[in-house]
Amino acid sequence: MYSFYGLILTSLLTEAVNFSPVIFGRPRGGFLKAPDSNGPQTESKYMVYSNITQKRYQYNSKFYNASTGIVFLMIGGEGAISPPGDKWVRDESITMMQWAKEFGAAAFQLEHRFYGPKENSPTGKQDIGSLNLLSIDQALEDIKEFINQMNAKYFAGTKTHWVTFGGSYPGSLSAFFRETYPEYTIGAMSSSSAVHVFVDYYGYLVHTEENYRAESNDCAEYIRTAFINMQKLAYSGQNGREQLRSIFKNKIPAHTRLSLTLNTCFYVSEEFVHEH
Repeated sequence: MYSFYGLILTSLLTEAVNFSPVIFGRPRGGFLKAPDSNGPQTESKYMVYSNITQKRYQYNSKFYNASTGIVFLMIGGEGAISPPGDKWVRDESITMMQWAKEFGAAAFQLEHRFYGPKENSPTGKQDIGSLNLLSIDQALEDIKEFINQMNAKYFAGTKTHWVTFGGSYPGSLSAFFRETYPEYTIGAMSSSSAVHVFVDYYGYLVHTEENYRAESNDCAEYIRTAFINMQKLAYSGQNGREQLRSIFKNKIPAHTRLSLTLNTCFYVSEEFVHEH
């Protein structure tokens, strides 16, 4: 039975290789990277938000109009802001930077305290002991403190109007910040974000399945069956995982046991730990 479904999986992969221009939503040749020569050079700086910790940010003032005082903030939360992550305030083809040009806004990007260099994390290292600081509430406090410090550093004597931006988890932070500290911003852009999260958050998969079935019910059934059998193999022990490794030609040896990685712990903690 598993051999049969292995053939189905192999067949699906073969079809993707032959015909699909994307793999799991990623263009076959990879995403286009923002050239370093495009757009203005941004300033990479540090802000101090405690006596032991620094926080990285980038600032682009090319389009800033002091008479309006509009400031855009791209919230980090799923990666470092080092290149190519700095594209959000450097690449003028990106929507936020197009709006910065249109509305005369300064542009910042703030790095999440757990996604930059480990020496800048709260304890100087990313370990289990620091997970108590990896929460939505702490991230919102960091954003508030960042705005206070940037107002004092760059916009002293000016009435600023901040707008936050974010996608996925940072998108959730953008929405939560607007709700929690409405006096700090005039608006928030929250893209692809989960604002009503709960355990076993499967809702988005329902819509994905509906889209597949709208095009081809047979295709949706193949996918459903394949994932069911991949789950069975993954949880059936070492032999099952070795079979999966063979089907997908993965050169990394299959794990002898299933365990959450530290990165997974960080993700689960930041996504769902919220006191309000």
